[in-house]
Amino acid sequence: MTELIRDVAGKRWFPGCLPRESEPGDGKFRIFDPDKAPLARRGPDSLNWEVVKSLIFHIINQGNQGSCCACMGAGIMMLVREIMGLARVIFSQASLYGQGNGGQDQGMAIDRCLQLLVDVGCCPISVIDQYDWRGFRNKTWPVNWKTEAKKYRAAEVMDCPSLEVMQAANEMGHPVAYGAKGHAVIRFFLDINSWGRSWGENGCGIWATDRELIRAIPQYGAWVLLLAADPIGDGDLPQPK
Repeated sequence: MTELIRDVAGKRWFPGCLPRESEPGDGKFRIFDPDKAPLARRGPDSLNWEVVKSLIFHIINQGNQGSCCACMGAGIMMLVREIMGLARVIFSQASLYGQGNGGQDQGMAIDRCLQLLVDVGCCPISVIDQYDWRGFRNKTWPVNWKTEAKKYRAAEVMDCPSLEVMQAANEMGHPVAYGAKGHAVIRFFLDINSWGRSWGENGCGIWATDRELIRAIPQYGAWVLLLAADPIGDGDLPQPK
C-alpha cells in the first residue's frame, strides 16, 4: 500500500495509484494524436461547465481503500457512456480492483485497470457490490460476472505521453484518466475525484497543477478512453463507428 496522503481539508486517504507498467510507444496502447483522433460524441463546443456537471451523475467514494484507480476506471466508463448518450449504469469499482490485484488491497496501476476495461470489462453494481473486491479472491462473485462484464468494455484506450497531448484530448471532449501524487483521478476540465461529493465542488476540483502533471505523467501516465463498445452484439450498446 502506498503512504497516506491528505486532502485540502486535512483528511487522510490511501491513494493506491501505482506507477505505470507500460511505456509510451511500446505497443500496448496507441498514442493519442490530436490531429487524427475523433472528437468526442458530444462535441467540445457543447461542453461548458454546467453541461459537464450534469454528465457526472455518480462519484464513487473509495473510503479507506487503495482503490482510486478502480474508482477512476468505473467512473470514466460511466462518463464516456454519458458523453455517447447511452443509458446510465453505475459500475462496480470492485469488479476492476478485485481483478487487478487478486482481491488484495494493494493499489493498482492505471494502465492495468484500463487494460482490464478493454479485455474483460466492468460489472454493474447489480452484479458485484461496489466494495466487494475481496470476492475475487474468495470466489464469491456470481458465476456469470465475466459474461456481464463483457457487455461493458472499452473499445480503445489511448496513451497521452505529455501534458500538451492530455490537454488537447480534454479540449476535444475526451475525459482523461491520470495519476499524480500517488492518486488516480479523471480530468474532464476539472478533476473528478474518488473521495465522494464532499471533496471540492461536489466531488470536482484541481488535484494536480500543470507543473505537477509534467512530473507525474511519465511516472503514472495519462490515458483517453475513446468509446464504450458492445463486443457481444446483444444490442445493449451501439457499435463504435
